[in-house]
Amino acid sequence: MDKALHSGLRARDFRRRSGLTLEQLAGEAGVSTGHLSRFERGEKALSVAALIRLARALDTTVGVLLGEETATDDIHVVRAGSRTVRRLADKSGTYDFVALSGTDTQGRHEVFLVTLPQSARRVSSAYHAGRELMYLLSGKLRLRIGTTEIELGKGDYVEFPGHYRHEIESSETEAHVLVVVTDAR
Repeated sequence: MDKALHSGLRARDFRRRSGLTLEQLAGEAGVSTGHLSRFERGEKALSVAALIRLARALDTTVGVLLGEETATDDIHVVRAGSRTVRRLADKSGTYDFVALSGTDTQGRHEVFLVTLPQSARRVSSAYHAGRELMYLLSGKLRLRIGTTEIELGKGDYVEFPGHYRHEIESSETEAHVLVVVTDAR
């Protein structure tokens, strides 16, 4: 990936995490909306003065925008020994959830590690915008998504719109699932 594209993508990521529109950031940085848009796509470069204004508007440094430094708040690590396991119980049974997402996702996505005991059946009535993504780390699952039934084994992945009603059932062994829920953006 060339440096101009990389810097533009990084600036767009900072802008989105800041909740700014292209127009708002362009105004704060003193550049045209069109030029900023082309910079974010890697089609145009910015002058040093414009990069400095852009970095200030995004509350970062030019070095971070150019990829010369790594912003420590860009990296979120959850160590195995420091995860907090939440045990949830409802009429379907008891399930363990571990939230893995950082606090900087601003609702764009949530990531969980879910442990379903053997022969557990989880019926979800959750309806939300966006998508659900599941990667089966171990065990076997049967899913019913709307009217479609799917069996998943270790290493299988499924992705579906979050507004579908879905049921998840583990087989005769415990199942570990990595679940990502995204918003509609």
